[in-house]
Amino acid sequence: ARLDGSQLLGIHYTETQGAIKLSQEHLTRALITAYLKDDPHKKSLMPYEKGFSTTDSDCEYDLNHPCKSFPYRRIIGIALFLAIHTRIDILRIINYLAKFVSCYGPKHILALKRVLWYLNQYPNVQYVYIKGGTFKLKLMTDSGGAHIDRHHISGVNLFMGPNLIATK
Repeated sequence: ARLDGSQLLGIHYTETQGAIKLSQEHLTRALITAYLKDDPHKKSLMPYEKGFSTTDSDCEYDLNHPCKSFPYRRIIGIALFLAIHTRIDILRIINYLAKFVSCYGPKHILALKRVLWYLNQYPNVQYVYIKGGTFKLKLMTDSGGAHIDRHHISGVNLFMGPNLIATK
């Protein structure tokens, strides 16, 4: 069966002669449209600022604080769905920011907006699975996010031939 413009669980599938492409561009654009109303043209080349970290003092516990009207939890939920399925480029920072859904503050909101600005810069990131090729497995690691939480936890990508098949 040929997949052509089909959707399953919010993921857009397209099959061509030599590849299958997976994208959630429509959800990414809906997220940007809904939550970047104040600055719809702002963009960022990176999903988080180098050296970004937060402490308990960055949390705002006053429920009447103006930052509590920002839909932080809703955006984190949608971004997690994107990150898990097709946007592994934001997975690390979204997982980090998700730790603060019960006690976020202005610094967390700014970091989350930066992720939205990044998605605004690159709304159509796709997984592309190329047909054919070898069954050679290749493991690639990246410890580039170690500065976020001061732990040396590497991200791992597993490729079969040229295709990404797993990430952690």
